[in-house]
Amino acid sequence: MPEGARGAAPGLLEARFPETIESWPLVRPSPSVTPAADTDRSGGERPARRSGHPRSRPRAPRGGPPPRGRPRSSQVLGLRFPDAGSRTPAGRSPQGHAMRNGRREETQTRQWLRWLPAAVVVGAFVLDLSISGSVNVFPVLAAAPGAAAPVLSLRGTIATGVAANLTGLALVYLERTPTSADLVPFTSLVVLTVVAAVFNVLLARDRRELRTSREVAAEVQRAVLPDPPRRVGRLAVASRYEVAHREAAIGGDLFAVHDTPHGIRILLADVRGKGVEAIRTVNVLLGAFREAGDHQPELPGIVRQLETRMQSNIARATGAEAESFATAVVAEIPPDYSVLRIANRGHAAPLLVHDGKVGPLEPAVPSLPLGLGVLGDGDVPVERFDLPVGATLVLFTDGIDEARDRHGVFFDPVPVLSQPLPPDPDTVLDVLLTAVFRHTGGRLQDDAALLALTLNE
Repeated sequence: MPEGARGAAPGLLEARFPETIESWPLVRPSPSVTPAADTDRSGGERPARRSGHPRSRPRAPRGGPPPRGRPRSSQVLGLRFPDAGSRTPAGRSPQGHAMRNGRREETQTRQWLRWLPAAVVVGAFVLDLSISGSVNVFPVLAAAPGAAAPVLSLRGTIATGVAANLTGLALVYLERTPTSADLVPFTSLVVLTVVAAVFNVLLARDRRELRTSREVAAEVQRAVLPDPPRRVGRLAVASRYEVAHREAAIGGDLFAVHDTPHGIRILLADVRGKGVEAIRTVNVLLGAFREAGDHQPELPGIVRQLETRMQSNIARATGAEAESFATAVVAEIPPDYSVLRIANRGHAAPLLVHDGKVGPLEPAVPSLPLGLGVLGDGDVPVERFDLPVGATLVLFTDGIDEARDRHGVFFDPVPVLSQPLPPDPDTVLDVLLTAVFRHTGGRLQDDAALLALTLNE
């Protein structure tokens, strides 16, 4: 979970029962000073910057010499990525906005579990033959219908119960002549099969209701957070939204890219809280960003308008929503594409990927998240960075850099992207997500929104 004002747990649409929002500390720990080699537009080195993120540190660019020309494919993390534009990965919408459930290993695990009832029946049969009937294996056979109920259909559950009964009957005939005493275990198997069948029906009903909840949540997400266009001016754009829980597909993470008369405006934010309250805040921020992007000529004006709208929303809210805030990165690229300007409001630093090197775009001065501006002086620091042709700007929420493995080690995206990659935002996000899921064992602890933009000729 995030610390201080930095983090904001992405909210989820709990279609059935909204969860209680956790309490969040609002005191930000003192940032540490870490030297970083950064360059301004003239190419000279900038002084050391103060990190605006408690864990992120400026890192020197890594990687070897840049590749010549655009590679047709790259061997990255054991995966082969074909040339951009010649592929349509499965699971991605035409806009390149993929949604997954954050638990990629579950399908394979469920397939293995489907064999468990059969394994129980076969195991009981083999066990009885190997010990020559000295131990009663009927309790093991009785477990087969119960094991089948959660993973098989109703027909499969009943078939498992019938198979268990026939196996028990075969074992009795192999050892001796059946007696009236055998009616008790066989009757127990029949009763347990009926109970397992009822349990299976109830589970199937709950799954249908959950599936409906997910479909509703997905529709809400598409309505509140539409996919950005694939191209905006000279920028190629890709986005992903990864949910940590299958119970809902909507959260408090958001992104937007708008082409305006003043340049291309970019927003990626992470709203505190969960449930409907976070969704309302997401809607407020997206509307305010679109309005401000069209009418505010300077980046600080956009940030101030977002802050004003957040304060207005907080003033009208009650309960946990009255304590809402959002970490955010607001960026712009002028019409001549000469520079990248970024205003970071307590969010993780974006990454600039270019020629096998990665540079965290750290703020020189940390700023408070949106909604907490009353605690500051109202200043909006704006950083300027070079944006060379072929470079990819990568923005993400804390579901990425705070993803942990089973030992509690946080994921670091810099080493993953510090290798030659084609100048294609889809490929960059595919590589990053593959590494995240490999690091965490296939699941996320928190929702994650990702946005990548590549400057083309």
